[in-house]
Amino acid sequence: SCGDTSSDGVDPAEGETWGDYVGGKADIYGTDSRRELNDPSVHDVYREVGESTALIFSTRTIGDITDTTIRLSNQTMSAKHEQNRGAPLCSTERFYDEPAPGYCTGFLIAPDLVATAGHCVNGHTQCGQMGFAFGFSKDTPSDDGLTISRDDFYRCSAVVGHVYDAMEQGLDHLVSGELWYDWAVIQ
Repeated sequence: SCGDTSSDGVDPAEGETWGDYVGGKADIYGTDSRRELNDPSVHDVYREVGESTALIFSTRTIGDITDTTIRLSNQTMSAKHEQNRGAPLCSTERFYDEPAPGYCTGFLIAPDLVATAGHCVNGHTQCGQMGFAFGFSKDTPSDDGLTISRDDFYRCSAVVGHVYDAMEQGLDHLVSGELWYDWAVIQ
């Protein structure tokens, strides 16, 4: 059931300010400090690191392509949760109505290599349908961030290596183990 998880009653979607929204759920350990990348309170170092982080998405969900831009899916976090888990997120959940066009993230480890989790390439999206969008963020609070430059869009050319097989490692190990192998390197 949905309850009020917000600690200050502020709706982060209202108005044109980034604000100091401090809501969150119990699965965020400590204070929920998530911020949009272009929130003025985000330090420049994090913005620079953010530029080397890629949103990973299925190219089957691309909405529109022009010579200069790509428009990503506008499916919301709540709709994605409902599709995958059978119930929407509560309206008080942070980012519930934010677009969620991707299914994973990755980061550059070399000019043409991205590291991500192994489960991100474990069968649900083939390499040829895997897209990467760098610089994915909102410029203003009202921007949906879904239009990206073609210069920031890349496709998977090869999965260099990956390890993640829950059945091979054994479900008991995954549930009881402190860590398990879950990595991938994509070119």
